[in-house]
Amino acid sequence: MYNQGLGSTADSEFEMENSMYPLENGYVFQKYYDNEWLDIFTVLKENGYYTSFMHPNTSTFWNREEVYNTGYNIDEYDDIRSFPNIEQAGGFYSDEGFLEETVKIMARYEEKFCTTLVSVTTHIPFLLDGVSDLENKLTLTQEDLREYEDYFIKNYMLSCNFVDYAFGEFINGLEETGLIENSILIVYGDHGASISNTEEIAKLYNENGIDYTEFDNSFKEVHIPFGIKIPGVENNETINRSVAKIDIKPTILDLLRIKDEFSIGKSIFSNKDYSFIKGLGFVTSTSYCINDIYYDRGTLEEISENEDLKNIY
Repeated sequence: MYNQGLGSTADSEFEMENSMYPLENGYVFQKYYDNEWLDIFTVLKENGYYTSFMHPNTSTFWNREEVYNTGYNIDEYDDIRSFPNIEQAGGFYSDEGFLEETVKIMARYEEKFCTTLVSVTTHIPFLLDGVSDLENKLTLTQEDLREYEDYFIKNYMLSCNFVDYAFGEFINGLEETGLIENSILIVYGDHGASISNTEEIAKLYNENGIDYTEFDNSFKEVHIPFGIKIPGVENNETINRSVAKIDIKPTILDLLRIKDEFSIGKSIFSNKDYSFIKGLGFVTSTSYCINDIYYDRGTLEEISENEDLKNIY
């Protein structure tokens, strides 16, 4: 679950890096960009890690250059100036080229490191104009999507299909360089897709054997993907408890056995099963609370308050 305000993607980064909630008005990257934080970069830097950030956009976008070079004071900051030759994908830069270049940069690091990569191809309006040899990188075609009428959802699925290819090439690069062997890899989304056509969304869910419920509709902009690859762990496991982006920093420190001096969130490997969603309420794996009314996530029916719910909410 995400919990962002006016800062959108900037709030997403702030949440993940600091395990703190964003501002109610404005965004931290603008108002408090030079604050000193107990962010993930600072903590890991104090423990011998090289720290870096990479994103194929301008230095002024969300004021990132100021944030990462002053408040966070990371070792290396790379924006679009570091990636002059990557292809366009619509109005943004291609994840394929960006991720390929990041592998080359990380392979040059001579010490243990922590880096954040912010890619952009699955951002609205989800266009892929400019990507070379595109038809050989997609497994979906416009014909496959002929039953969908919504322009955005068609483009969204095609862009996700392309990013799936690009991410696969990224993993291949990590394997070829040996970087994957001893690295914790975390992948997450910054926010929802901003697709409003619920009929088309429901159709996509149903085609994949999933019911599209009122709960899904209410939380579709805040329920984001999250995955983690841990060295030495071969068996896949799904965590069904309710976790959020403020839980990423404490999870990383938990895995590295580094003391966490301050986080609002908790490691996803703890027993935590609740998230607070700005403007909506609280959600757990079995229930949710909006405007002080409790609902069962399975039946979507209103339920009475009890001691267990009081302890959670």
